[in-house]
Amino acid sequence: MPPSTNTVQGDLLQRVMDLLGDSFASTVSDPPGQGLRDFCGRHVVDGDARHRRDAGPTLARGAPAQREHRPPGAVLRDPTIGVYTTIVDHRDAARTMAEECLCFRVRRVSRALTRLYDEALRPMDIQATQLTVLNAASLLEEREAPMGALAEILAMDLTTLSRNLDPLEASGLLRRERSEADGRVRVVRLTVKGRKTLEEALPLWREAHDRVVSVLGPELAAELKLGFDAAVVAADAADEDREGGGE
Repeated sequence: MPPSTNTVQGDLLQRVMDLLGDSFASTVSDPPGQGLRDFCGRHVVDGDARHRRDAGPTLARGAPAQREHRPPGAVLRDPTIGVYTTIVDHRDAARTMAEECLCFRVRRVSRALTRLYDEALRPMDIQATQLTVLNAASLLEEREAPMGALAEILAMDLTTLSRNLDPLEASGLLRRERSEADGRVRVVRLTVKGRKTLEEALPLWREAHDRVVSVLGPELAAELKLGFDAAVVAADAADEDREGGGE
């Protein structure tokens, strides 16, 4: 039986974290000798002992969590209502989510990569998330970057997008105004300073990007791009299906 999509994606993201953990260990502020663990308690970075697997699971740095013995699928009869209830304590729940959850892994990879790009962009006093917003606004600029379209391409709701635009507008990198074609529509336009910032950021972004590709390898980097793009399409389709009542 072929592995499930969740298993394949989870393994792929874990490979990324293992590689990023080895290469960028110096950027992780763990106490000496303690190292970076993945969600299932495996050491990603621990001095000379790399990828050491502990006997027990943990979501925190330090010693593995101690778990009391609990038979798999144990049930408890509730005398008050006369039914059997599956026993799942918080550690069982945490371990299940840690071992299977794609969201955990995606967010972890995102934080690791964001730290790297933020460090590369520091000379320009701009963060990777802000550069992403400028990038999207520039790509949509020919059709005035309507707020709704910008929110869609960034996978944000309008409230979150507005919060992200506030510091960029305050810094003079973009401005929000009414569309010339339709005054009911609010649009985002890059300023001259915003366009120049994008141009000057390219070499710094390229340096960080090349470093990531070098660490992951071109094949895994390409696999990730395709996988992430496919995941976004699938998630969007699921949202549309849910909003349409599954029709």
